[in-house]
Amino acid sequence: MMVFDHYDHVANCSPDMSKLNRILSENGIRGCIVTAWTAGKDVRGEAEPLDFVSRFLAPNLGINEDPATGSAHCCLALYWAAAKGLVQSGGEADLAANREYASFKAKQMSPRGGYVDCALRTNDAGVMETKLVGEVCDFMEAIIELEEVAE
Repeated sequence: MMVFDHYDHVANCSPDMSKLNRILSENGIRGCIVTAWTAGKDVRGEAEPLDFVSRFLAPNLGINEDPATGSAHCCLALYWAAAKGLVQSGGEADLAANREYASFKAKQMSPRGGYVDCALRTNDAGVMETKLVGEVCDFMEAIIELEEVAE
C-alpha cells in the first residue's frame, strides 16, 4: 500500500507497469493499493464529500488497473479506521457486539471509477466485519465445482 497526502497524487500517478509487475511478482504480492485521505478537502469534480480515494494496480495478475476493487476497500476501511483512531490497529480484543465503528465514502479513481460506501462493524459475536455498498455491474455468472482431493 502506498499512502499519499493528497488525492491528486492518487489521481495522477502513472507507474511503470513493467517495473511494478517485477516488484510485485518477485515479492509474491497480489497488487498495489494507492490511497489518500480526502475528508475535509474539496475533491475536484465530486458532488459529495469523500473520505478517501484509491486505485488498485495489479500488472502481475494481468490487470494493470482494476476499475473497482472490493477486496482493496475491505483493507482500506480498516486501515483508515485505525489511522484515524476509530479502531485499534492489530487486534480485535474487547470489541462490543453489533456496533458500527466507522463508515466511509470512498472512490476508486480508475479511468472507469467506482464509488464504495464502507462500514466497519461487529457481528453478534463481536467479530469485526467490513460491509461494502455500491452499484455493481454483473459481468459473469458461473458455478464452481470443487472436487475432493484424495489423500
